Amino acid sequence: MRVTSYRRAFLVTVAIVSLVFPSTTTSAQGGSETPTNVCSTVTVISTNAWAQQIGASDDVTPVIQAVTDQSGDNASSGAQTVTVTIVGPALGSMDSADIGTQVVCTATGISMSGTITRSADFAGAALQNVNWRPWVQLALQLHQPRIDVDASWQMQLTTGAEVTDAETPPYGDITYPLYLSATIP
Repeated sequence: MRVTSYRRAFLVTVAIVSLVFPSTTTSAQGGSETPTNVCSTVTVISTNAWAQQIGASDDVTPVIQAVTDQSGDNASSGAQTVTVTIVGPALGSMDSADIGTQVVCTATGISMSGTITRSADFAGAALQNVNWRPWVQLALQLHQPRIDVDASWQMQLTTGAEVTDAETPPYGDITYPLYLSATIP
């Protein structure tokens, strides 16, 4: 297992923060809303996760995207509403669309972790593979002008064993856990 000191520190921080602050969880199966999660820097209004099929020419780079609500609904409260979308890696028919997610508060924002489950019987080739990506959308109300959003994607086999290197044909190898971060807005 290849883990850098940054990754190790990130995992330790997330583990400690998840013990101290409340968290929300959701599943990608059909998308679901979760209860509000109030942090010192941000309120998580809702969490919705789903799987979206991708085509051969689609960009498959994992990313965090943010869109600020321009409707002015929160102008009186001074709070800014932002929709953050966290798009994960390319996956295939050997991976479960039921993605477990957890959102926890951090000192400077939030951290989302997603767990992908792959069939233990997968041996590196997939006939008629249907590729897709996990999407997690967070509706956030910011309590300060900028927050940090961290995301990590882990993969495990149906046996529960952790996966550190995985291939999704035709996209090649990905090293897990996969880390993303962004400052919003």
